[in-house]
Amino acid sequence: MTKLQFLSLKLIALSFFVLTTLALQANEFRFRGLTYTLLTDSTVEVSGIDTAYIGGVSILDEVMHDSVVYTVVAIGNSAFEHAKGVNYVMLPSTLRQIGDSAFRGCVSLGAIATPANLLSVGKAAFSECASLRSISLPDTMLSIGESAFAGCASLKSIKIPAGIKQIEDRTFDHCSSLVAVRVPKGVLTLGSNAFSHCSLLASIDLPDGVISIGNAAFYNCESLRDVSVPASVVAIGEDAFEYTLWLDDQPDGVLYVNNVLYKYKGEMLPNTTIVVQEGVVYVSSKAFYGCDSLASIVLPDGITSINDECFSGCSSLQSIVMPKTVERIGSSAFFGCSSLDTLALPDGIQSIGCRAFAGCNSLTTLFLPPNLQLLGKEVFRDCSLLRFVDIPSALTSVPDSAFLNCTMLTSLKFSDGVCAIGKSAFANCSSLKSVTLPASIKTIDDKAFWGCEHLGHIFSLSENPAHLIGEFQFPESLRAIHVPRAAVRFYKQKWVSYLDFVRGEKDINATSQR
Repeated sequence: MTKLQFLSLKLIALSFFVLTTLALQANEFRFRGLTYTLLTDSTVEVSGIDTAYIGGVSILDEVMHDSVVYTVVAIGNSAFEHAKGVNYVMLPSTLRQIGDSAFRGCVSLGAIATPANLLSVGKAAFSECASLRSISLPDTMLSIGESAFAGCASLKSIKIPAGIKQIEDRTFDHCSSLVAVRVPKGVLTLGSNAFSHCSLLASIDLPDGVISIGNAAFYNCESLRDVSVPASVVAIGEDAFEYTLWLDDQPDGVLYVNNVLYKYKGEMLPNTTIVVQEGVVYVSSKAFYGCDSLASIVLPDGITSINDECFSGCSSLQSIVMPKTVERIGSSAFFGCSSLDTLALPDGIQSIGCRAFAGCNSLTTLFLPPNLQLLGKEVFRDCSLLRFVDIPSALTSVPDSAFLNCTMLTSLKFSDGVCAIGKSAFANCSSLKSVTLPASIKTIDDKAFWGCEHLGHIFSLSENPAHLIGEFQFPESLRAIHVPRAAVRFYKQKWVSYLDFVRGEKDINATSQR
């Protein structure tokens, strides 16, 4: 490229930048100390204010620019964010939307009147407005974003509009002065930490129709004693009522809330067996977390999920009866259950989460269900006595470190359908002597068989060699890679580092089964 060409390109780029900047500026204008941005030919949103501004703000229904009258319909994202001197805002009657973080960090804002036709309040819209004492929300509203009022430490009461279906995550988190909340009929879910750390909240009456209460929804609401949970609730998240007077008042033992097993409370006697009562449809995450005296448990029909960390750290757990209705096992559900030696997984299970059985170092035999579609990372990591694994055809990939350090694993069978083996999936499976890769295999990730110090034979049924990802290495113990005879040339071309190990087989299927 010549110097002239370079200068021409630079000039074009500069011109584009200037034109773009001017175009952006053309969509904005100032009016009475506020910045407005055009939305349509007739509407605008408030998009900014001088963060050094001190005092009250009155926003008109209509503003004029270049002889054109525009209707104000929105407060834009971050429009007043960290305007610490703003102590009062009069919103226009034409307002329909308050954007994300619109008034976030307006620490002097003491009150705000919302118009009758407001439809939505965005994420963190009023978060960290530490002086906000009151706000009225019209029944026209359809949504309140997560963390909308988080950290409003002076807010004493709130009436949630009738049109709201979900109280989002952290909506009222750390509203430490909140003493009264009206949750209207029509609300279906309470998100994680929805009211956590509302230390003065003494009672909550949830209407019929609420179906779920999220993780830590009322966590550390230390004054909360009067709790009404309707029969419609079918799921309660972990720590939903932790550090409340209501929980303190409950008797020790298995704590049921209608048809939800919320948790085991108190100390457990050694070698405890629990038969969960019929009708229970949900067991909360961490329900038996760290119950190291639990020896066995029977779950009733109707339960569809063994949730995250449900039995994590139950080091004495030897047996569990799972109903055929179970479809999911969550992350770390049985993490560290070091006494669990046998496990019958229902055929209907479709997913098993990360580290679900990691550290179950007494587990010897495992039959993965035929409908299993998803395994999480490190799912059977450190299951050092596991000897046999049969990977079902519905499972298309074996995730990273899935069987890492399964040092006694001697037999590994892949069904046709498995396409990918993840990073370190079978690393340090030091007893593994041979592996048969299915015809469906497409990729094998870095260190998939690293440390398999006795792995001598690989049987690859595919005529198209799998892609070896990263700095892939078969162990030094490798003696031969057996492939279909017609595919020898392709393997030697693609697996160059191992071309001397490739052996063509007339009947690869028969050879692999010897």
